[in-house]
Amino acid sequence: ACLVGQLGTDIHLPQCVKVIGFLRRAHRHSEDELRSLFIQHRGAFLEKHKQQVELLRSTRGSVAMALKTAADLLRTHVYDIGTQYQALFQQDEGPLVPWLNAQISWFTGLLQAHVLPERAPGSGT
Repeated sequence: ACLVGQLGTDIHLPQCVKVIGFLRRAHRHSEDELRSLFIQHRGAFLEKHKQQVELLRSTRGSVAMALKTAADLLRTHVYDIGTQYQALFQQDEGPLVPWLNAQISWFTGLLQAHVLPERAPGSGT
């Protein structure tokens, strides 16, 4: 449990390789379960950062800073998690694609809420 918990921290690829390698050798999880565990725990790590963005945009009133921070999250952590997944689970996208889509949807939702103009009812667009 402690080993899997490391996936929920700010770890880099070499440590991810060690954790997943150990879990594979322990034969306690199938490959599908390992993929799901990886996305679940790395996603939980990202969710903590996303909550900070939500807090920033709601309490401090700095929408521009919240959007910049959100873009930085996508650029760094989401990219890293996707790269780690592909390195660990070659040739299988499994839960990665739906997870990536959810991250992009979150960011586009922020943009729609704060940057794109609201459409007037009945405007037809």
